[in-house]
Amino acid sequence: MQYVVLFIFLLLAYGLWRLQVMHSGEYALLAEKNRVRNVPILAPRGKILDREGRIIVDNYPSFPRSCCVIPRAICRRTPMPSPRACT
Repeated sequence: MQYVVLFIFLLLAYGLWRLQVMHSGEYALLAEKNRVRNVPILAPRGKILDREGRIIVDNYPSFPRSCCVIPRAICRRTPMPSPRACT
């Protein structure tokens, strides 16, 4: 009976060693691929039309093409650049 228990213990120890040592790189890569995933979230709102089919509200980006954001910590250490430097 004790040999059966020892055999089962050694079999489990071998399986754990195989997972932790032999295939560790493969499982680390799979875990990294599973952890990081970029999923774009689109939010199309649609056009709002009046009763005659004319567009009242349309979808278009409401932000400028170029944006210059300067954190306060940087501005305190260095002089603030001119607005032309941000375009």
